[in-house]
Amino acid sequence: MHRDLPKRSDQRDAKIPPDDHPTRARRPAEPHAAQRLIKMGQHPIEAQHPIEAESHRIIAERIDLSTRPALHASIVARVIHATADLEYAGTLTFDPGAAEAGVSALRRRAPVICDTEMVRSGITSVDALCFLRQLPSACDPGSTRSAAAMRAAAEQHPTGAIVVVGCAPTALDEVVRLFEGGVFSPQLVIGAPVGFVGAAEAKQRARDCAGLATITNIGDKGGSAVAAAVINALARAAVSSVPLPLIGDRDQSRPDLVALETGGDR
Repeated sequence: MHRDLPKRSDQRDAKIPPDDHPTRARRPAEPHAAQRLIKMGQHPIEAQHPIEAESHRIIAERIDLSTRPALHASIVARVIHATADLEYAGTLTFDPGAAEAGVSALRRRAPVICDTEMVRSGITSVDALCFLRQLPSACDPGSTRSAAAMRAAAEQHPTGAIVVVGCAPTALDEVVRLFEGGVFSPQLVIGAPVGFVGAAEAKQRARDCAGLATITNIGDKGGSAVAAAVINALARAAVSSVPLPLIGDRDQSRPDLVALETGGDR
């Protein structure tokens, strides 16, 4: 019995008219790439998922962020979305110009340095670094591996980085110490370590450090989800077509730090 065998793929393809052939219906144009996803480094920044959109709608019903600068409001909303904790609307703090400096740094592909792999894993929008795996299993007496990782980061990226701390208070303390010692000058420090031992105090010391641009939260709460939410929100802002209005340097002694007027929360 004769059977109809499938034609070879090259035979099938040869009979399909090209896109511009008059007998072939033209396919509708695909949406612009910016409507599907935006790339920052090697990572796609996806358009807002319906679940995220619904979450933000609920947040807007429960708390009014309209009095905040738009960039700050978007960061606070992203943190609340990640944690389901409305308290962050009152405890998340911004140095004047810090959020805008972070956006500018991301647009220049500044390195993003994390205190732990857990924080790095939560950052889905940009390439991020963690130096813990480069360290020996043991650390110097009186120190921690997270603090040692920040020293390693300072050696490789002494200026212009974004530091994201979401787990270890000692890592944030080390960033402050290195900055005050003049050997580490990050563009922005996102400090949200969590815990009952040292976390609130480390964040306070970072906020009190003159010339260090910080986004932190007040109190014991925090964690990798909070820190990652902040940098992911900044990354989404960095691909926005809206230009940032440059007002002037936040610190004239640090020309690498782009600082902008915010009407900051602190």
